[in-house]
Amino acid sequence: MKRLLPLLLLSACMTEPQSPQTGEVSWEEARALFKACKVEYAYQDHQRNVLLTLFDGSTVTTVEPGLDDIFHTDALAPGCPEIAIITE
Repeated sequence: MKRLLPLLLLSACMTEPQSPQTGEVSWEEARALFKACKVEYAYQDHQRNVLLTLFDGSTVTTVEPGLDDIFHTDALAPGCPEIAIITE
């Protein structure tokens, strides 16, 4: 729940990030990126597409298995910096 406030603030004032995409990964590979503390922020659309921006500036895309699965990533990344989650 600690991530809900940043989500509400960011979703109200941001549009989809316009970063060049550098690859597509599976949901399991995306989960591994969260566990490795490599994700700076994530953008989720209504079709379950997720764009992850990594701390090195690169981006990857994935498709979450179920809508809003992205909100469970805090359990994947204990001890990592807080991840901003943006949704449309």
